[in-house]
Amino acid sequence: MCTGTFFSFSSVAIPILQKPMEQGGWEITLEQGSWIASIFYIGTIFGSLASGSLVDKYGSKWVSLVMGPVVVLNWIITAFPGHIATIYCTRIVAGACYGVFLAVAKVYIAEVAHPDFRGTTSAFYPTFLSAGLLYGFVLGNFIPHLRLFTLLLAVPAIIYFVMCLFIPNSPYWLVARGRLDEAQKSLQWLRGSTCDIQEEFKEILTKSERSNDDAKESWKSSLTSSDLWRPLIRIGVLMLLVEWSGSNLISQYMVIVIQESGSSIEPNLATIGVALARMIFGSMSTVILRYCPRRPLLLFCTFLSMVSFLSLGTFKHILTTSREISENQTTVEEIATIQHTFGWIPMVSIGLIQACETVGFIAIVHLTLQAESFPTRVRAIGCGLLGVVTALARFSIAKIFPLLLSLLGFEGVFWLFAIILLLIFIYCWIIVPENKGQSLTKTEDKMMVT
Repeated sequence: MCTGTFFSFSSVAIPILQKPMEQGGWEITLEQGSWIASIFYIGTIFGSLASGSLVDKYGSKWVSLVMGPVVVLNWIITAFPGHIATIYCTRIVAGACYGVFLAVAKVYIAEVAHPDFRGTTSAFYPTFLSAGLLYGFVLGNFIPHLRLFTLLLAVPAIIYFVMCLFIPNSPYWLVARGRLDEAQKSLQWLRGSTCDIQEEFKEILTKSERSNDDAKESWKSSLTSSDLWRPLIRIGVLMLLVEWSGSNLISQYMVIVIQESGSSIEPNLATIGVALARMIFGSMSTVILRYCPRRPLLLFCTFLSMVSFLSLGTFKHILTTSREISENQTTVEEIATIQHTFGWIPMVSIGLIQACETVGFIAIVHLTLQAESFPTRVRAIGCGLLGVVTALARFSIAKIFPLLLSLLGFEGVFWLFAIILLLIFIYCWIIVPENKGQSLTKTEDKMMVT
């Protein structure tokens, strides 16, 4: 939910800050607004780079405990800016927190989840990210004052800190540091008091011994290891394509996208509807990933996103073309009738894109596939570096989005995203294996030879 509020802030705040001073805005341009959306990912790069060593040294639990107060303080500063540069700075800090959150979530979920439920537990993250988006959009709709809206965005971070007090450290992390008794207690707590954990615990010990034997080398030499770079290149290319496909971008510019799409639904209400649909699909994904093979599901989500972007661009193109010829052939009333009758198409398309991102791209690609691709000894480093790749891709697409709109038009941009999604479909068909129901040690071995 903390990460969801990061995204909802820019979507709600940019249109408010674009308003005149007398209406509570700062009269910023869309170019300045694009910095609010994009500079966030500069911070993500630093957070992702630091997260690997932080999680390796201190463990996911203690890193999580520190992040809660940092996020709360950052929202307080954001609420009392004084200058647009202050918002830029707090967005960088928020991005750094996001980079750490991503690494912690991937590593912790991969290492504590039972093999049969790893896909399901991975879906918890996008579900509650969607809940954070929904929370932010509801606040933005009912609270017109930007300062109060921003302060209330800190509530999930307070809850997050309290809940982190009760989670155990990862048994993988504890075993790697020789704290075997604590690791066994942690695994027993995670699996339940009646579960026999001996076989799984032996598997963790064996994997840790193999990693220790291989990793008596330095941290620097790990960076040159094929165990790191082979999965990093393979999944990194996929991450670049996913981020350039625009699925995440919509969350940052949702109000503006709905305004420009030709939707007949009021933008602020539409954002709530889309976020609610995204959260519902995220909740369903916990069940879907429990029973559905991941590879076909990822391919289906990619295809459905492609069709949705095509529909979004085509609807806008039809409206634009109708307006251009309206002086001679089509009345304004007829255009309004078209928009009123079919104005649901943009919202449905955006809702499907967000749902597919939640189920397919976040749960499978961002969390499950990334964490499963790296051996234990380089998992935190690998996930951190993939966070950098993700951040660079998101920064670039968020920053150039206004430029793309001016060059290609609304419909052209979303047709471009559809083409990129077609490339993702082909790439996933070739390189993504099926890992459902397999232990983490087995998936690591498989990913190293595929």
